[in-house]
Amino acid sequence: MQNNPDWKDKFCVVTGVASGIGAATAKSLANQEARVLGLDRLDENEFRTKASALANIEYKKCDLSSPKEIEQVFRAISHEKLLALFNVAAMPSHGLGISELSVEQWDQVLAVNLRAVFLLSKFSLPLFKSNSGGTIVNVSSVHAFASMKNHAAYAASKGGLNSLTSQLALELNPLGVRVVAVAPGSINTPMTTKDLAKDRELLENLGFPTDGKSIGHVGQPEEIAEVLIWIASPKASFINGTTITADAGLLARLAYE
Repeated sequence: MQNNPDWKDKFCVVTGVASGIGAATAKSLANQEARVLGLDRLDENEFRTKASALANIEYKKCDLSSPKEIEQVFRAISHEKLLALFNVAAMPSHGLGISELSVEQWDQVLAVNLRAVFLLSKFSLPLFKSNSGGTIVNVSSVHAFASMKNHAAYAASKGGLNSLTSQLALELNPLGVRVVAVAPGSINTPMTTKDLAKDRELLENLGFPTDGKSIGHVGQPEEIAEVLIWIASPKASFINGTTITADAGLLARLAYE
């Protein structure tokens, strides 16, 4: 889509931009002529090689587990007027029960999935003030509502993110900043599968259909990106302080199983 007045020349920040939902979101925004800064942990050369389709966005390496690096990024862009912050990046579960999960592994997941969203939101405030408002969109997960064994840190981080979203909406409303979370179901990203075609049988055995039609099926990053961008746009001005589920009906199915 070209020449969309909602995004043309508007400045946005997208975390987790190297792959999956982050890459799809950045690509769609850039195609609508937004100015996009992508953040991820890859070196720039590695990012440019891996994400060649995102050649038209600005990129900065940022370890989201480091408060110092997050602060440095926003200090470097302090002159910008920020319209939207998309907190997409997340660290997956280690797949360990709590008896095996180390304190370091727990802290690592919570630092990237929850603390980083707090810090990114905190350091983005001067840029939102310069813009007289905007939107923070946080990517949560259905794991915040219904999870599986051995996902304690991940599920806790996403449940906390939903609560943080509501709190930030209350606090930032006087600044004209909306804060909304989106909880995807199973999405075809590196966090879910290395290769959907090869992992199809495994996913279906776990209860995630890959036919694109069934309740709770595996979705595509672009489908979630469309939801994120719509929520950040003026068209969703009445949505604030809540978590929206985009899961192809997965939670509805789980409720009856």
